[in-house]
Amino acid sequence: MAFQRDTPPTGNKTEYHKFVQADVEENHNKYWNVGLYDSGDVEIHFGRIGVTITQGIEPNAGKMWMEKRIQEKLRGKTKNGKREYYRKIQTIDSTSSAKSLNKNTLKQIAKEQIKHTSPETSKLIEWLAEVNRHQITSATGKQITYDADTGLFKTPMGIITPDSIVEARKLLVDIGDFIAKQDFENYSLKSKVNDYLMLVPTNVGMKLNVRSFLPDLPAVQKQGQILDALDASYIDITTSKNTGDKDEVKKEKVFETKLDVLEDGKEWDRINKYYSSSRNNQHYGVYGMKIKQIWVVEIPASKEKFEIKASKLGNVNELFHGTQYSNVLSIMKVGLVIPPASSPYVTGRLYSDGIYASSQSTKALNYATSFWGGQDIGRYFMFLLDMAMGKPFIPNKSRWGSVSGKYPVAGYDSTWAKPGCGVINDERIVYNVDQVNLKYLIEFKR
Repeated sequence: MAFQRDTPPTGNKTEYHKFVQADVEENHNKYWNVGLYDSGDVEIHFGRIGVTITQGIEPNAGKMWMEKRIQEKLRGKTKNGKREYYRKIQTIDSTSSAKSLNKNTLKQIAKEQIKHTSPETSKLIEWLAEVNRHQITSATGKQITYDADTGLFKTPMGIITPDSIVEARKLLVDIGDFIAKQDFENYSLKSKVNDYLMLVPTNVGMKLNVRSFLPDLPAVQKQGQILDALDASYIDITTSKNTGDKDEVKKEKVFETKLDVLEDGKEWDRINKYYSSSRNNQHYGVYGMKIKQIWVVEIPASKEKFEIKASKLGNVNELFHGTQYSNVLSIMKVGLVIPPASSPYVTGRLYSDGIYASSQSTKALNYATSFWGGQDIGRYFMFLLDMAMGKPFIPNKSRWGSVSGKYPVAGYDSTWAKPGCGVINDERIVYNVDQVNLKYLIEFKR
C-alpha cells in the first residue's frame, strides 16, 4: 500500500487523533492528524500549523497500522543527539454544534445568568462580552481564528480542553518571568515555550523562535487573552446541549453571580470617600480619575466559603483590586484566582503567587489602565473586596529590591507589605481564594 495524496477516504469515520510537535531551536511547528474509517482507510493530514497542509489516505491500512504509526510519532526519533517527538492533543469538534451555539454564545449566557435588574447592568454585561471578542481578534492576529457563525475562538487545530488551558496558564507565568528578564537563550525557557505550543497549537508562520513568538511582555499578555478566549469558547460548547428540539437549547449554569447598580446613596458616598481619601498623588496617571458607577457584586459560592474562612481567621480588611476590562467577565464567572489570569508577569509576583490588593486606591487603579501594559480603550474597572488577613507576615526590608525568604511564610495567613518594606505602596496578599470576597465593581472615568 502507498500514501495516496489528495484522495478522500471511503466509509464512515470511527476514530480521529491529533498530534503536534514544536521546537523553537529547530524551527518546528508541525501537526500530524490521523483518522480511521470503517472501510479500513486511514486518513492522514500533516504540515506546518496554520500554514501548509498535505492530506490523503493509506487505503485499507486498518487500525493496527494506524496505531503503529501513532506510537512511532509519540516515541519520536533522535536527530543530532536530540529527540524529536509529537504530543497528542485533545480538542473539541464544534462543527455539529454551530446552530445551537449561535443561540447560546457566552454573551447571551452571561446576560441571562448574571442576575440583574437594570438596563445599565445589562449593557455592561453585553459590552464586556463583546469588547473581549474585538480586542482578542485584533490582538492575536492569525494565531487564533474567530467564527462569526458560532461565536467561537479556536486554534488551527480546534478548541482545546480546560486541562490544557490550565497547564498552559501555568507555563505562561514562568515564561513571563524569563521574558521580563529578556533571557531568551535560557534552555528552560525554550523547553517551556515548546511545551506551551504543544498545548496551544499556534500559527506562527514559517519562522519560530522565542524572540519572534514572545518578544516582550505585551506578547505574553496576548497569549493570556488567547487562553481566555479559548476558555470562553469551551464554555460555549459544553453549556449548549441540544434537547432534540431545534428551537430549544438546554443551558447549564455558568454564572452564579448577582450584579446590579448600587442604589444606596449613603454606601455610594462611603465608597467614594474611601476611594478619594486613599489616593496617592504620586500615581499621577490615575489620581484625577473619578467614580462613574458602582455595581454590587455577589458570587454566592465564593461568599459562603469566605464567610467560613473569615470566621476562623478574622482581621478582615476592605481593599481595592484593579484589573483590566478583559478580565472582568471571567472574574464574574469564577471569582479571583491564583494567579490572576494576566497579571503574574506584570506584578512580578514579588511575594509569590497570590491575590494582591491594596488600601491605596490609586495603586490598584493602575492595574485597570495601560500603566503596566495592555490596551487602553477608555473604560476602567476596580473591585472593592473583603480580605481575611488573619495573622499577616510583615516583611522587614533593609533596602529596596531585596526580598528574602519564601512566601507564604509558614505560620502566617497572609503577607502585608507596608510602604518601605520592599514596596513603595501598600500591598496585601493572601494565598487562598477563600480569603477573598468581591463586594463591588467600580467603574472610573478620567
